[in-house]
Amino acid sequence: MEVTDPGAVPIYYRSARADLLPLVPTEAWRVLDVGCGAGQLGEALKRRGSREVVGIELNRKASRVAATVLDQVICAAAETVSLDKLDPPYDCIIFADILEHLIDPWAALRRFATLLDRDGTIVASIPNVGFWSVAWGLLRGRWEYEERGLLDRAHLRFFTERSVSGLFEQAGLVVKRWERNYRLRECDKRGARLARIIARGPLKNLFTFQFLVAARGG
Repeated sequence: MEVTDPGAVPIYYRSARADLLPLVPTEAWRVLDVGCGAGQLGEALKRRGSREVVGIELNRKASRVAATVLDQVICAAAETVSLDKLDPPYDCIIFADILEHLIDPWAALRRFATLLDRDGTIVASIPNVGFWSVAWGLLRGRWEYEERGLLDRAHLRFFTERSVSGLFEQAGLVVKRWERNYRLRECDKRGARLARIIARGPLKNLFTFQFLVAARGG
């Protein structure tokens, strides 16, 4: 039986990503969500005014649920999906916690950037490997993969603020807006306000859990 109930999809694929929504330009009528999960972010964009949201999602169950709320969903891997299945240009392309899962995120970003409208925006969230818990683990000689979080077993690439900038620059893009998700601990979102207060000067990157960026052509 075809899965169409969001509750049947693992929670990892069901985030509405309210933190990324403000980075997507309100005039972005055509949006491509790479790694769209069950489609909650795209659904929110359509409620806000986007006319068309197309998703790419590898997880079959999540893609089926997303297809019930988005205009088109392609069940495929981001790095191997045929661009012929897409209909550019797009006003905005979203990578919500996707680039760190790819074998070659540099090539993938260059590839998808060709689908962007001349005045379009790429929005992404990327975990910060410089978060204090990872740095503290390294000082103790520990680098242990987990089911979720910064050292997710499925993470193939790791980024700092500087390497995020380099990732976009090599694709001919410039980060125009930086935002940060602050946390005191990886698993505790409640400490974000205190972490934001503490994160001043040299401590800023230590308490940045994720970088949120909006980039455009240079």
